[in-house]
Amino acid sequence: MNMEIKLLKSEGDCVRLQTLGKVSRDGWKADQNPICDLCGEGIFGRRVLLNLQESQYLDSTGVEWLLHTHRRFQENGGMLVIHSVTPVMQQILKMMRMDALLNLAADEPAAQAFATANNGSHP
Repeated sequence: MNMEIKLLKSEGDCVRLQTLGKVSRDGWKADQNPICDLCGEGIFGRRVLLNLQESQYLDSTGVEWLLHTHRRFQENGGMLVIHSVTPVMQQILKMMRMDALLNLAADEPAAQAFATANNGSHP
């Protein structure tokens, strides 16, 4: 199953999304971003909590997408906080040193606390 993104909740400037399936760019057009497809261009100026717990697979194109999306949020004054990452995916992100670049949190309450405390800045 290719990656899908599901809108869980949108309140104020905080949006909760969840990935389903593989975190990979398989089958996407080069300029496509499923977060933008779902929520519109304005999403990059908001705070988004992205839940990965339902995704068991992450490849290099998925990592590249996470990094590119993270940068778009930074450039537009928003914030992407990734949370509930499976242990296997955590290992991949650490091995690629993405844990130093991406906003990662253990679970949704930790992601919410991080987003509230940091207002768009990486620790």
